[in-house]
Amino acid sequence: MKQTCSLDFGVSFPLSQKIDVNGDDTHPIFAFIKNAVPNGILGKVIKRNFTKFLVDTHGTPVKRYAPTTNPTEIE
Repeated sequence: MKQTCSLDFGVSFPLSQKIDVNGDDTHPIFAFIKNAVPNGILGKVIKRNFTKFLVDTHGTPVKRYAPTTNPTEIE
């Protein structure tokens, strides 16, 4: 994954491991976030890997944004 991101997209920042965001093996952080904010178009399911979540400085999930939302719109 790291090599692909580096070669194909020029990514140089640290990457975390690949995790599941839906299904029986959903990573605990995504289970927590999806349950804390209002559902998206598909309910709690994350359709694409560019779904965004705004989390405040205390770690409280605040809002969910569609994959098509430009990050500058969240600002």
